[in-house]
Amino acid sequence: MDELQTLIDTIQSSKKYATICVDTIKRIGEKELRKNTAVKTAIKATKRKLHQVFGCYANRLELHYDDIYEKLKTAYGTQSETEIKEACRRVLMLHTSTKERITILEKFYEFIFNVTDKPKSVIDVACGLNPLTLPWMDLEETAQYFAYDIDENTIDFINKYLKLTGLKSTALAQDVIVQSPMIEVDVVVLLKTIPCLEQQEKGCSVRLMEALQAKHIVVSFPVKSVGGKSKGMLANYERIFYDLIRGKDWQVTKLPFETELVFVIYK
Repeated sequence: MDELQTLIDTIQSSKKYATICVDTIKRIGEKELRKNTAVKTAIKATKRKLHQVFGCYANRLELHYDDIYEKLKTAYGTQSETEIKEACRRVLMLHTSTKERITILEKFYEFIFNVTDKPKSVIDVACGLNPLTLPWMDLEETAQYFAYDIDENTIDFINKYLKLTGLKSTALAQDVIVQSPMIEVDVVVLLKTIPCLEQQEKGCSVRLMEALQAKHIVVSFPVKSVGGKSKGMLANYERIFYDLIRGKDWQVTKLPFETELVFVIYK
């Protein structure tokens, strides 16, 4: 067995990282093996990197997806918009990133779609639990929605949830650094994703945005750290964003929300 396969098998045997798609483990593992001659050292470094890009974000391992799905199924069965939104809101509270979005949901997509027009097709990159904000997107019944994430457990749950919505939709476990989505859509959302991508590989987020086949790309950044600190974050992320797209002939609309800084790119 070669060193890379040993690394992959070891990582996948860990409960914390067992559900991360193999392309992500392989991508990070190959890089660490090039830097470290000892496999054990490379494994530790790979786990450390995986924690930075996945493990520190949430309590996903603590989420009981089967129970959550049953509650969502019950809510959708009522066909009540109020019941559906409340059930989705309770789930969104379970994840740090989407929890911060709850207070602005009523205007979040309304303002974004005022810029892009209401899309007939959407890609959600590094989606996490964000597909549960679909009730606030208010897409047409004929709209298509595609969600991508590196966690296979989350993707399995999202696929079950998407069937409840009645939309033409699917969720895929895919590392977008290794392979960008190839579907042509109206809008791609990259919500609070760029810092995580850039932490893994400098410049990869720009390459991804260039490769995406979409009229509009919606990029957002947090305005507070995980610890709740906000000092200088808005200015810092705005500078980072404009540095990333410097030289691109893209039109940008800035939408500052209370809990999230949004940029809408027109390519």
